[in-house]
Amino acid sequence: MASYPEKTRGLEPDQIERVKKFAHGLPLALEMAAAAISTQPDLEITGGPPPKILQQLTDAFLAGLPAEIIDAVEAASTVRRITEPLLGTLLKISDIREIYSNLQTLPFIEAAAEGLVFQDVVRETISKELERRDPERYRNLRRRAYAYLTRQSHRAAAHTLWQYTADLLYLIENPIARGAFFPEGASDLRVEPASGNIVDDIHKIIDSNESEACGYWLKRWLDNHPETFNVARSPDGRVDAFYFAYEPEKVTHALLDEDPFTSSWLRHLNEDPLATGERALFLPRCLDRKTGEIPSAAVAACFLDIKRTYMELRPGLRRVYTAVRDWDAFEQILTPLGFAPLEKFDVTIDDLTYRTLMNDFGPSSIDGWLARLIGTELGVTSRETRDTKPAKWSGIMDGRKLLTLLFTDIVGSTQKAVELGDRRWQELLENHHRVVRQKLEAYQGHEVDTAGDGFFAVFDKPASAVRCASSVSKAVGNLGIQIRSGLHLGECEISEDGVRGITVHIGARVASRAKPCEILVSRTLKDAIAGSDISFDDRGSYELKGIPGKWNLFAVKP
Repeated sequence: MASYPEKTRGLEPDQIERVKKFAHGLPLALEMAAAAISTQPDLEITGGPPPKILQQLTDAFLAGLPAEIIDAVEAASTVRRITEPLLGTLLKISDIREIYSNLQTLPFIEAAAEGLVFQDVVRETISKELERRDPERYRNLRRRAYAYLTRQSHRAAAHTLWQYTADLLYLIENPIARGAFFPEGASDLRVEPASGNIVDDIHKIIDSNESEACGYWLKRWLDNHPETFNVARSPDGRVDAFYFAYEPEKVTHALLDEDPFTSSWLRHLNEDPLATGERALFLPRCLDRKTGEIPSAAVAACFLDIKRTYMELRPGLRRVYTAVRDWDAFEQILTPLGFAPLEKFDVTIDDLTYRTLMNDFGPSSIDGWLARLIGTELGVTSRETRDTKPAKWSGIMDGRKLLTLLFTDIVGSTQKAVELGDRRWQELLENHHRVVRQKLEAYQGHEVDTAGDGFFAVFDKPASAVRCASSVSKAVGNLGIQIRSGLHLGECEISEDGVRGITVHIGARVASRAKPCEILVSRTLKDAIAGSDISFDDRGSYELKGIPGKWNLFAVKP
């Protein structure tokens, strides 16, 4: 609208002059002023741009709209993009089609392939004013968005998962983290697997930003495993940045042992091994052609794509290892995301020290990480994001309580997901969840947490927990899947955030020792139900990672 006289927006000549005088030639101000006057012909607009201009324009424009559209605009301003189902969830309206269509006509909203997108400065203006004026409504809208996006991210096909990843991370209000993921210009870049004739482009970035010795190892990885590299391209196709990441068990072991970065990370994994089914991701470097490792629009685009990889690897992803040279530049960005230095495993090359950083997501993997990262800001827990609510806890108060803990997970879930494809796997997973929750209700169990294909539940009665595990194992067999289960009995710390304590860790470790279709229990639990009709086979003694001593485990007989 820079050439405004050719685009009168239906205004009278005197109104056009008022708009032009007010906007001082700024395109967005022209659009907003014209839109405001079109809804309120006698509106007095004074002053001119900066710095409160957009607030004045926005208030004036919204005042001329129907109340239901104002509600929709404010709701949509709290998220990165708005789709019809998401808008319906935010407003709690089932028939949202007409309201959604009306949003598309607004001058500051653009229709994109992935939904409706605000012009950034207008979205920021509207959302901040809503937060100031009605903080409770603002928080509730964002909580609904978090719950909806979490559920959708579990159902998303691989090619759309990055959208939900970005949507969830956009809900982070920490300004430093938000700035790292969504700087100006990042949305103009596309990240894609390294393919075609781009080796020279990546070599140039390496040579410009790394010493010869460090560059040697990066080029070795590019030569041996080009499939692990991704590049960020500018709109004109130029390679502006790259990163490479991989699971250590899926690449050449000889190179892992030789590379000073990965050999150091392997040492840490040997000293503090992962439990069965848990996975690690190695992310050696992410470099911009101009700024190196320092955050930029291209590095931010890579950061978002890396988070998509996180989501794809759930529920098994437990740790991410990476290296940075300038920890001071990253500390405020990476610390809120859960990264911490492992000084003992730093790497020195050509007299340059690279700090080893690790993010341990915890036993709940990425879902637990997101719950801590975003849910903490919103005041919600991961249990609030599920499609089906677990049975309400009764008689469980804050403090310590003797409980029986049950852990289950699907055997070979990754392979099964690949075999079935996204849609059929998601259907199977939903059926599995439905069956498990039905059995928990039948045996008076209480769901504590769900991470992908695994359940964590507690019971007041140990025999009920064992019978529930047996019933679940049989029932999911009818779905064509197998599960492994583990149980333990002990005192736990109970709070509104969940169940904590060494008993939880022991229960999880017992489950990790179970074979397909097997239900393992600790001696503590076995002794507690002596005299019942439940019998066991002795499986011998085991060391449980991170738990002192040896533990006798027993398998429940069918």
